[in-house]
Amino acid sequence: MSGEQRLLLAFEMSLFARELARERIRREHPEWPEAHIARELLRVAFLPGPLPAPLR
Repeated sequence: MSGEQRLLLAFEMSLFARELARERIRREHPEWPEAHIARELLRVAFLPGPLPAPLR
């Protein structure tokens, strides 16, 4: 597998993992608006540190 192919595979896996996490949050909190889900996804991604100031 070439370096380009490995990079593409890693990118696709990252997108897939992000979508799985988004769907889990959506399933756990069906009442949340999309903006809240996006914020929670960022919070989970940056644990244990706080979100960057512009994203709070």
